Amino acid sequence: MSRLARIAVVGGDTAGARAVAGAVVSLLTAVGRWVEEVPADADLDPYAAVVLPRSRGWRTVRERYAGPLVVVDADLLGGRPDAEFLPLLSGAPRATLAIGDTHALLPLYAIGVFISFTVSQSGMVRRWLRLREEGWWWRVWFSGVGAIVTGVVLLTLAVTKFAEGAWIVVVLIPALVLGFVVVHRHYDEVAAQLSLEGFAPPPPMTNTVLVLAGDIHRGVVKAIQYAQTLSPNPKAVFVETDPERTRKLEEKWGKWGMGVPLIVLASPYRSLLGPLIEYIDHLQMRDENHVVTIVIPEFIPARWWQLGLHNQTALLIKGAMLFRKNVIVTDVPYHLTH
Repeated sequence: MSRLARIAVVGGDTAGARAVAGAVVSLLTAVGRWVEEVPADADLDPYAAVVLPRSRGWRTVRERYAGPLVVVDADLLGGRPDAEFLPLLSGAPRATLAIGDTHALLPLYAIGVFISFTVSQSGMVRRWLRLREEGWWWRVWFSGVGAIVTGVVLLTLAVTKFAEGAWIVVVLIPALVLGFVVVHRHYDEVAAQLSLEGFAPPPPMTNTVLVLAGDIHRGVVKAIQYAQTLSPNPKAVFVETDPERTRKLEEKWGKWGMGVPLIVLASPYRSLLGPLIEYIDHLQMRDENHVVTIVIPEFIPARWWQLGLHNQTALLIKGAMLFRKNVIVTDVPYHLTH
């Protein structure tokens, strides 16, 4: 971290880099020790973890207080891009304004250190009051006095050095804590909604498979074959924007449609999504457990730069159906060779 901060922030000044690194480590460790520890046998989601393996304080933050983008592996720290956000969490804005003046970073560093002391001692007070182990009463007083003393120093520094750079940490820490709480609450809500506790077996599900056809070609034929593996009675859907084009498609469909009926949806305003959504709503009116599976044929160009030369209708449809209940979108790629 010091190497990264030295290069990116203070232009090679080792003392300034240590100030940046120390401030952010103190800041994040303090937040970690304030949160109640997660039980060792908890069902943890590895994709929602903040992990510093050799820091015990990080056990309190590593689960459901940060999203998958905030992941730090201490074994590889400094050798992977995950670490690049750390200097930004501390003194990067202040260091940029300081233009290499390491003395301007000292208030930031001091605030970070005393926040760590104050919050860690307050966390120990909370722990002894909760567990009430042998000798807890004198340990509470010991940690409480430490929290009060360091807290007074912290407040003094925050007030007297606020304009000299302390405002960065004073603003940043509440924002981080609020972000952790919001993320943690989201993960708890997701876990509650996905839990099987009190869950009754759902009623039988019915399924209608639709193949979206803008034309008939090899990619569409492959999509029809795939749809027939999902349902014995799939249907093809074509949104009509040009009657002449519809006539030509119907002529070819009898030969290449593989016995799948073609449903033509009229679109007087040349809208693709409007008639399709109305048809899906009509199908789902039968039963709330009726699922509509949309099979989208999509050909993939041989070269990446060719993607922008073709219509991105499939992407538009997938985005429109993403938040619709009981609608499943399946993409069937057909890869071009040259």
